[in-house]
Amino acid sequence: MLGTFTVGWNPEETAIDASGNVWATNWGSANVTELSASGVLLGTYPAGTEPEGIAFDKAGDAWVANNGSASVMRMSPEGAILDTFSVGARPHDIAIDGGGNLWVTDDGADTVMKLSSTGTLLGTFPVGGNPHGVAIDRDGDIWVVNNASDSVTELAPTGSVIGTYTVGPDPVYIAIDGSGDAWITNTMNDGISSEAATVTELSPAGVTLGTFPAGTNAWGIAIDGSGNVWVANGLSNPIVFTAGTVTELSAAGAALGTYAAGIDALCVSIDGRGNVWVTNSGSDNLTELSSGSAGVPVPMFNKFD
Repeated sequence: MLGTFTVGWNPEETAIDASGNVWATNWGSANVTELSASGVLLGTYPAGTEPEGIAFDKAGDAWVANNGSASVMRMSPEGAILDTFSVGARPHDIAIDGGGNLWVTDDGADTVMKLSSTGTLLGTFPVGGNPHGVAIDRDGDIWVVNNASDSVTELAPTGSVIGTYTVGPDPVYIAIDGSGDAWITNTMNDGISSEAATVTELSPAGVTLGTFPAGTNAWGIAIDGSGNVWVANGLSNPIVFTAGTVTELSAAGAALGTYAAGIDALCVSIDGRGNVWVTNSGSDNLTELSSGSAGVPVPMFNKFD
């Protein structure tokens, strides 16, 4: 472990900007924290109610999905609020395509929304139940994780459905590797007890390539430059705090290690040095882990190469 750094209440997701700074959405305190690559606090910026997803556009602006206030917010690299757009019922996660369009999952309406780079709503497309994570592959197709439907929906850039693929119980987040395979965390969590979790690997055509053990209560997922898969384990329910861990799998799904994180580890991202950042929702901090020889992360097609 390289360090543990305090942020706001109940941090949800993180994103890394072009300078290597780490931005975390704080669900419980309705703000966003920016840390330097070494964990120094650079700023805390107001957001909407219950901010969750965050992604950066080509200009370096941060886009934040406010799940509790039905809005998407654009922030400058200095943390100033530039725009706020009312969208959907409960916007959850964000991915940005090569044209600068935003794809935002709406877990309150079972849809994914497409917004222009200026915040104009371009379309709303039905997917499965309670959509959470979203990612965009090298072909520009959009992959949405349907938590309540135990499935993933693949959409074309036009919003038409290419396919819907069954995965494990209670899937939440998704990452796409350098071969175009999609990796999805299956929490198998009934919201009451801790459950042994899995990760499902799908081919670019949606064929199941494997299902692999991935700790307990798997949520966030990221893939490093060696193709290894990192999974945050820890969030069980709002009442019982759980000591968090991070599970590392090889590109073939073999277990490589389990590492300590904070309470209720939730989401994970990898910076340009290959270090792993984990949000700990129950302890209001981030854990930074060294990925050793793993190298830089896979190009993030849902952001910008």
